[in-house]
Amino acid sequence: MTKDSYPLEQSEYKDIRNIPVEDIFKSLVDNRSNIFYPWTSISTVSDLHLLYILLDNKIKCNILQYEGEENEININDQCESKEERESAMCDNNVWLKKNAEKIAKKYTKCSKNKEPLYIPMSVKTKMGWHANSLLLNPYRNEVEHFEPHGAKFGGSGIAGNVNWKEGVKDINKYLDKKLKLKYIPPNEVCPPQKYFKRFTGYQSSEDDDEDKPQIFEGVVITEIGGYCKMWNLFQLDLRLKTLKRSSGEVFNDMIKLFDEEGGKGEGQMIELMRGLSKYTWQQLINSLKPKFNKNNVTRDELIAYLDDRKGLDKDVSSRVWGNIYDMTQEILKKKFGKVF
Repeated sequence: MTKDSYPLEQSEYKDIRNIPVEDIFKSLVDNRSNIFYPWTSISTVSDLHLLYILLDNKIKCNILQYEGEENEININDQCESKEERESAMCDNNVWLKKNAEKIAKKYTKCSKNKEPLYIPMSVKTKMGWHANSLLLNPYRNEVEHFEPHGAKFGGSGIAGNVNWKEGVKDINKYLDKKLKLKYIPPNEVCPPQKYFKRFTGYQSSEDDDEDKPQIFEGVVITEIGGYCKMWNLFQLDLRLKTLKRSSGEVFNDMIKLFDEEGGKGEGQMIELMRGLSKYTWQQLINSLKPKFNKNNVTRDELIAYLDDRKGLDKDVSSRVWGNIYDMTQEILKKKFGKVF
């Protein structure tokens, strides 16, 4: 592993789906950061990092490939009915039911190569948009529902219906018996309540950093969107390396390792997440390399775009977005054979 990289070098492992948690933990600790790198709530940024995580973990199954295809799964079409807009909340079971057959077909194709299917999920709450995710795991025939706050939002009324068991039932209708999935709710995914009562969730530890202005690359920024998308990607990266074990068992091992370091676990988890956000920033910088930078974008223009897209000159905004998009297209085409 290079000095400035986040991913764990996996070539030494015979089974990259069952890497020892101790090794993953060491890699995360070695690359942790003292600040959050900003702008991770922007969709072009989170999509780019999702792609890098899939590539790093040798996952070819990618829901982004479906954009524009005949059997498209439109992940941007969640929580958009008239009733949902009026109530300021939504029930994602409706979207899951609508796309159940397409999701089942995609997952069936993924599972042939023992690859999971990751689905970013948008949750509309009374406080705004929030990110959750589903991970369909062929090794355990489970679909894990990840909520960065753990069980905190479940049943609180803040986020509407965040129990997606009914939606999973609809997906199962289109799956062969051997592929049918068991729904694993957030309180069993992270943190697993059966192991730890004292932790409320990854994102609960970021309260001191979220929405707090900081100086980054000479710019005063505030990550207004929060870090929920990155917490989902952090969990995804962890799970892709440990798919043969339950999420609860993996989290249990992680906390034990924190405790062995003399830490309190939840408070230190945020440092690992900062390291992941640093890796995301490194991928954005890649778009400035000559082979991608056909629009002659400068570092200052990239930062200006990320920090204040609405107030930015349209030409600059278009060139920066184009650079990131073109880089993503090239990577998808080269690695997956398709673009979105």
